[in-house]
Amino acid sequence: MKKMFRGWGLRLLLTLSIVQIIVSWLPNKAEANVVTTRDRVNDARYVLASAAENNPDYPKHLLTILHALTSTVVVSLPVGADYAHCKKFNIYAYYNPYTKMIHLCERVMKESSDRIVQTIIHEAAHAAGYASECDATRISIIAMMAARRVANEVGYQCVL
Repeated sequence: MKKMFRGWGLRLLLTLSIVQIIVSWLPNKAEANVVTTRDRVNDARYVLASAAENNPDYPKHLLTILHALTSTVVVSLPVGADYAHCKKFNIYAYYNPYTKMIHLCERVMKESSDRIVQTIIHEAAHAAGYASECDATRISIIAMMAARRVANEVGYQCVL
């Protein structure tokens, strides 16, 4: 019995050491922001997949957006830095169809996890061909609600 607990203790200690090494490896907020971005993209993929299962009215749309998100690169800058496009237009994020990249602005990175996820889904909707701000907003709200997540009503461009 003691050997079993000793083994678990050793595993726990080893795991904590690895976590400490990883945390100490993140020397500044730039890497931490990259980790946050990657986690939120994974959350967005999960939300879209869950929403496609839970919402019988929109599975094709949601899976199309999930596919677009899978083939799109999502990037963000270190805390304190921002893209010129973000500053110029005072926006949360934007999709560049030429580079197939979603750029997350500093404003959105200061928001809640759900807000970042919804923004990624919104921009992925643009990547999937939903050019209209209204359509992208509607589909992101539908995805969040179908996945039972908090949906932010960000449809200032259109009547929802």
